Amino acid sequence: MQVFDITHSPDLIRPAYWLIGLFWCVGLFMAVFGIGILKHEKRDGSDYSKGMLRNGRRAAWFSLLWILITAWASYSNIHAAMNARHTLATGRYPTLEGCLSYFDPGEVTCRRGGRGAERWKVGDREFSYCGDSVTFAYHSTEAGGGIVHSDSWVRVSYIAGGLFGGDDIVRMEGKPGICAPAPLPGS
Repeated sequence: MQVFDITHSPDLIRPAYWLIGLFWCVGLFMAVFGIGILKHEKRDGSDYSKGMLRNGRRAAWFSLLWILITAWASYSNIHAAMNARHTLATGRYPTLEGCLSYFDPGEVTCRRGGRGAERWKVGDREFSYCGDSVTFAYHSTEAGGGIVHSDSWVRVSYIAGGLFGGDDIVRMEGKPGICAPAPLPGS
């Protein structure tokens, strides 16, 4: 039996501070760049000057938009991590077990629109995740050496409604070869 378990170590659940910091640095760099162009460009009426001012305004507005989105994403990421820690500390998270109703093996990395995500269903709950996600939750696909296979019996504990609306898997037990192979979704 293979096991992934973070339920006994809620202190390991932290926001992705390094990623948040990277996005803040990019936004602040763009703001300084845009404001710097606006502040130091000559306003002599030439086409070059008008183009530089237009680019400076665009950079300043884009950086403002970037910073607002980064602020929202930072808050959401920190809030989700703190909520997950609290949920694990109280022990109030559901657990399902059984054979899979269907199984769509994922790829090591996801493509645009979530194509390549691993999807499977146990009981009445569908789980979906990408192998290259930046998350504390379980996210190893079969192609990346994950626990879940089409013929696996699983016991999964999760926090409903994670950061992007999906479920965050906090404990996963898998026993391959116990069940009949699950079909692909829609088969």
